[in-house]
Amino acid sequence: MVRRILPRSHTLPPSSLYNQDKTNSQKKQKNIDAIYQPSFFNYLYSSMSFKEGSKFPAGVEFSYIPIQLDDLELINPLKCDVASQLKLDNLLTKLSTTDTPNLLIVSVPGAFTPTCTESHLPPYLENLAKLHDKKIGAIVVLATNDQFVVNAWGKVLIKAYVKTSGKFPEVMFASDGGFSEKYGLAGDRGGIIRNKRYAAVIDSKTKDVVYLGVETEKGVQSSGIDAVLAKL
Repeated sequence: MVRRILPRSHTLPPSSLYNQDKTNSQKKQKNIDAIYQPSFFNYLYSSMSFKEGSKFPAGVEFSYIPIQLDDLELINPLKCDVASQLKLDNLLTKLSTTDTPNLLIVSVPGAFTPTCTESHLPPYLENLAKLHDKKIGAIVVLATNDQFVVNAWGKVLIKAYVKTSGKFPEVMFASDGGFSEKYGLAGDRGGIIRNKRYAAVIDSKTKDVVYLGVETEKGVQSSGIDAVLAKL
């Protein structure tokens, strides 16, 4: 009988090394699993830049239908127009060349909801000239609803609260499209993910978020027009 002797390089490692490799492999898998948990992505998104003092994120787009304020009589809430993509990079670039370089974003939980319709948006629309004087060149109103609902709601509000034309900021009502949720500014409301109520001001020349007021209680305080005007 011939007895084979394995070379040293082929000798089997002790069982302790197998156990160690198995433990290391399990740890690696555990770390990988942790990365793909929702909590990780919530942390990742919350650490991304949309907070006061940070740079506004690049590449943000919303779906919206333009509303012309030149002739208020022609605004018809029942008329459905074609939706467009509102690219905020382009909007900020355009504003940066004007003497009204600030962009105002106003976010609401939903179109045609009581507080949003009766308390939050009316003061903004009634004071467009004052906002223009404070260097606001454009206002983007965000809601969780689709662009057609948001557009119809915007037309109803404009017809109710904008009585004359003038030197006003451009006003756009847009569908949020998950933007607010991505940055931790949305939450579950009765089984529906809705935007939080907030207002933000972005300086188009520097892309800085110079103000971000998020409501933590019911009502309108830090996201209202008075808080925004006090910051400008």
